[in-house]
Amino acid sequence: MRRLLPLLLLWPAIAAAQLFDPIPTRNHRSASLIYLRLPPASERRLKLGEQSVVYSLVVANEFRRVGPIDEDAETSRWELLGTWGVGNGTEVFVVLPLPDRGGGFLDSVIDWWHNSILGDRNALRDGTPRGRSIIQFGSDGPFGSAFGIGDIAVGVGWTPGRGTLIRFAVELPTGNASQLLGSGGVDAGLFLDGSVPLSTRLTLHGSLGWTAQGRGTALSRPRSMVLSSSLALTWQLTSVEALTLQWNAEQSPTIGGIPELDADHRVMSLGYQRWTSARERWLVYISEDGNFRWARFPGGATIGPDLTIGIVYTVTN
Repeated sequence: MRRLLPLLLLWPAIAAAQLFDPIPTRNHRSASLIYLRLPPASERRLKLGEQSVVYSLVVANEFRRVGPIDEDAETSRWELLGTWGVGNGTEVFVVLPLPDRGGGFLDSVIDWWHNSILGDRNALRDGTPRGRSIIQFGSDGPFGSAFGIGDIAVGVGWTPGRGTLIRFAVELPTGNASQLLGSGGVDAGLFLDGSVPLSTRLTLHGSLGWTAQGRGTALSRPRSMVLSSSLALTWQLTSVEALTLQWNAEQSPTIGGIPELDADHRVMSLGYQRWTSARERWLVYISEDGNFRWARFPGGATIGPDLTIGIVYTVTN
């Protein structure tokens, strides 16, 4: 991930704001979801008095059994992101998450996806009852079904130049850590976003983030500092619609002694977005971990939910 830093530093400050955004997603594995991560930011900067509200629903189905790790649940995460322009290139924002973890409905869909589309049958999944809801990280857990408010984040963003954004955020322990709805600690993070047009239809987006994770009470042995990043390529199809291919990576949130899970977590996403008016935009996307055969190159997708589906609605006033 360190190789991304020179790329971001070399991006020209003259990059103009683009109409289309990277996919506002992150790794939705339960172990990561309780800690502060800011997805790639919108390309649109708000002026004094302007406000933007982003409503999103992300459904992530997890299935992983490695040693003392048992992840078999589905989380529907409702999220509200409110952003306000306060002038001088500065914005303030609040993130309100509402996670709902249970057995879900995607197990049968994923079986079909693996067997019919990917041609990558998962014998372990085939032999496991559908609809389970358990998250067990060794001595941490088991965590079953749960619903409630998650950890709320507040922050400020500053635009030092066109095409770049610096954000600082703090996440507060408002979620119930005993149910894995929050970490039980305070996190703080610094995030850098940038973009550069490659042609009239192609735009490259990138982000880097550093999160200081609080000790918390939900999981033992969390990392004290986590580096996260993303790269996205947006292809404008028409004046109102675009496709985006995106790669998200982050260090593992905890260190549990299992090399596979202590390594970097990476997912690949494909999204479609469309403006329905001058103020409103819809975006839908799908994310996969290492099940994408074409993403199994060195540095490609590795650890994440078995399948993630998201829908995002943005309105700006």
